[in-house]
Amino acid sequence: AQSVWVVDAASGPGATHTSIQSAVNTAVDGDTILVRPGTYAGFTINGEALVVTADVTGVPLIQGHVVVENLAAGETVV
Repeated sequence: AQSVWVVDAASGPGATHTSIQSAVNTAVDGDTILVRPGTYAGFTINGEALVVTADVTGVPLIQGHVVVENLAAGETVV
């Protein structure tokens, strides 16, 4: 089963993580990371096929690099 991990820097209702990296570390292939508005550090996705998307309430600000590495053939990050 695929999971949705909710990232909210302010620890709002329903949030499962306060950093994107923490959500990435918890997620497995096929999961979605929903990022609420806020300011977040850069993050690395290493060898996982994930969807990372902004919440419809606003755009998050990423301060730093976003790195995607070591994906197997056919895997994608959206």
